[in-house]
Amino acid sequence: MPPHGASLLADITNDGLVTMKDFAAQALYWMTAQSRQPGDLNRDGLVNAADLVLLAEDWLKQKSGPPAADLPIEIEAKAWDFDGLVSKISELVTN
Repeated sequence: MPPHGASLLADITNDGLVTMKDFAAQALYWMTAQSRQPGDLNRDGLVNAADLVLLAEDWLKQKSGPPAADLPIEIEAKAWDFDGLVSKISELVTN
């Protein structure tokens, strides 16, 4: 289960949206009794109608906050050329 506020409960595929993909992922485990199943949204050990209700409550919702692509990304790389000289490249990418 994601930390509070980090994601939508029914976002089984963890793509920031609750769509048919999440419904299909839940259907894979339908009426299966086992702990820690992705479709078991209420964590009672069984994927059933109670979990489908939770998925329906989040239906077509999106995760709030900036998409991952809007976050700054720091890139650092080291490379060696044929004579053994080291080059270091650093870049900060932001949108």
